[in-house]
Amino acid sequence: MIHEMPFVFETGPMGSGKTLQLIVKAYQAAEESRRVVCLQSALNTRDSGIISSRAGLKHPAIVIDPNFTRASLVELLQNADFVGVDEIHLFREEIIDILINLYKDGKQIVVAGIDTDYRGEILDMALSLMRIPEVHIVKHTTVCAVCGKRNAHRSQRLRNGRPVSRKEP
Repeated sequence: MIHEMPFVFETGPMGSGKTLQLIVKAYQAAEESRRVVCLQSALNTRDSGIISSRAGLKHPAIVIDPNFTRASLVELLQNADFVGVDEIHLFREEIIDILINLYKDGKQIVVAGIDTDYRGEILDMALSLMRIPEVHIVKHTTVCAVCGKRNAHRSQRLRNGRPVSRKEP
């Protein structure tokens, strides 16, 4: 099947606009009268049931339990035209297979999530997405806390308000 829209992975550090782009794409799909379903992990500690960007844009989301079953997720998404997943790194990797099958069935898929930890180590979920030829990766940067320029490629981890070194857990 030839797709009008790629399977998109919006990635980068915290505060880089990943979720903002997911919300914009979901809004655009809804404007086209397409059925939009956005998912959020129950592990997310921000705004349960609402995907929200730091810029202030919001979109409703269905909260998914970490112990979801494949059948329940497929049933939930079967009538959607657009599927958005925020904080993809908080889901089990099984979701990737479900999403790629939905994509092959003609649904537009957009996922957002971080790709590396504070050490710059690539996360398993990001690596799994990057291995799929159909996935279009959009890498975002954020403002560096040290120099003030939009050139930061990873999130800074803090402990008691101070940066944690790469060598610390």
